[in-house]
Amino acid sequence: MQNKHRKLSDELNNIINNFLSTEFLVNPFFRISKATPEQTKIYNSLIRDHSFMFYLLKSMVLLVINIVKFFTYFLMSLALLYQYYFVPRSPMKFDYIFITHAIGANIVEKQGDQFFGFIPQFLTSQKQQVAMFYINHDKFGYRKNYRRLKIKNLQNSTFLSPKFMLPHENILFIYQAAVLSLKCLRLSLRFIRNNPDKSKILIAAIPHFFGRGTYTNYLLKLRCLAMLKRHKPRFFIFTLEGHSYEQYIFDSINKTKYDCSSVFYQHSPIVPGHLGLIHFLQNLKTETSILVSGPIYKQYLERFSVNAIIHVLGSQKFEKSKLLASNDRDRCLLFVPEGTEQATLEFIYLIRDLVKNRIPRKLTLRLHPNLKKNWKIRLNISILNHYKNVYISNYSLHSDLMRSDFVFFRSSAVGVEALLSDATLVFFANANDSELNPLSLTDNIALQASNTFEVLDLINSKHNSIDSQERLGKFNEFFSKMNYTKML
Repeated sequence: MQNKHRKLSDELNNIINNFLSTEFLVNPFFRISKATPEQTKIYNSLIRDHSFMFYLLKSMVLLVINIVKFFTYFLMSLALLYQYYFVPRSPMKFDYIFITHAIGANIVEKQGDQFFGFIPQFLTSQKQQVAMFYINHDKFGYRKNYRRLKIKNLQNSTFLSPKFMLPHENILFIYQAAVLSLKCLRLSLRFIRNNPDKSKILIAAIPHFFGRGTYTNYLLKLRCLAMLKRHKPRFFIFTLEGHSYEQYIFDSINKTKYDCSSVFYQHSPIVPGHLGLIHFLQNLKTETSILVSGPIYKQYLERFSVNAIIHVLGSQKFEKSKLLASNDRDRCLLFVPEGTEQATLEFIYLIRDLVKNRIPRKLTLRLHPNLKKNWKIRLNISILNHYKNVYISNYSLHSDLMRSDFVFFRSSAVGVEALLSDATLVFFANANDSELNPLSLTDNIALQASNTFEVLDLINSKHNSIDSQERLGKFNEFFSKMNYTKML
């Protein structure tokens, strides 16, 4: 399946580069950021290769649904128009504007940024004018979140983007969505005989021009260009994960008359399954600064672009790079899914299966700090709470690692941070999802399991331990010491 997703990702990139333009990346359908089951779900019908009529009918149904949803966005933009009165209108000039996220722990934490650490504070200490621009992930609670973020960033200017556009911007959005959709339709009809695969992809993309993802990307571009015009920053600092909006906004900024550079920081582990990130690097036409958390990522990313000027900035996680003393008493099995609904439920179901198999061990589930718990996750957690040997962790990650005999992880930084412990590391995912393993860029030091039976076999088997200093050395390859001077 990974090969099929990679092939589809290459085809999407080919369509953008040779038949459309990066303007069409406003639609996230055209870029597979990371080949996780959650992100590739919308492409499943393309992988199965149905008839053209199937995709046409499906797109018509989705188009109607998304247009109806858009009108709800328009009504919400009217109802929440007051949020724009909280947006600062000062014409103050900035040296750096960080584009980050108002989500989960990043709102609650009182110090540092979940994505950029203490980089903004360092720049402020160097007499640089810094602003934090937060992408809003919550429809409601705007004033409360804005107050929290302002207190958190007393030394820097704080902007929290409203969730919806201004009323007149909705009209501009629907006009552009219609224009781009018609271009895709004409191109699809042109390919219908000579290249049916491209034709199907283009038809499947059309309804997503009116979807929430495209709406959010367009909104972010409007806000970035408005800040560029008003505040004239020298640098925009973005996270680097391979999302479509990264290249879309990057190219939009480059088309303006302003002297502003975009810098991208890789804050979380990169895996071979980051297909969108690879295409972003391959598409760079000018020299662009890329900051990475460790030398292993510099070595990996340099393979994909001569225009990417890559520097090892380091990571805030290095500050905790000390070998953890294990607690030999009451060692547990630690389960750490990434912050998606599907991954969380798969780990919960695994724990429930292990309970049914009467595992005489303490089982600890550590939820992602940015996880949005829907009714299904809440229901399953309440079921877990009835098991005597199952616990939902409220401790720090390092405390959990010290208590763990095995660490089961998916595609997250926990797989790397667990190198600091002496626990046995297990990448738990489908057998064909090995490219999502955050430790895959180094020697294969993690075991892999894809179902309950394989997990049981690993738990009951003996495993060779890896020297603690070797594990620490590998950790430092992923997350090295911060070198803040790379920002100046």
